[in-house]
Amino acid sequence: MPYAPDPGDPAERLAFAGLREARHTIIRLIGAHLREDAATSWQGHDFDFTGVVFGGGDFSRATFSGGTTWRPARPGPWLRAMAAALT
Repeated sequence: MPYAPDPGDPAERLAFAGLREARHTIIRLIGAHLREDAATSWQGHDFDFTGVVFGGGDFSRATFSGGTTWRPARPGPWLRAMAAALT
């Protein structure tokens, strides 16, 4: 989910913070379901992260065993770290 930088207006900052928390929750949820100890496993499913901005979150110990597309909106050092974790 691409997003704009943190705005200056207080009302817009609140909305921005809410959307950021939603993005982090989605990443946390996906990561939790891709770990070996997940109660409900999503391993083996396909994920398409085309255009996604990962501004936080944690995929440590996640196993991506299905087809996964990684074409982020803004690649950076995090992508190298995630790619290394997946190999």
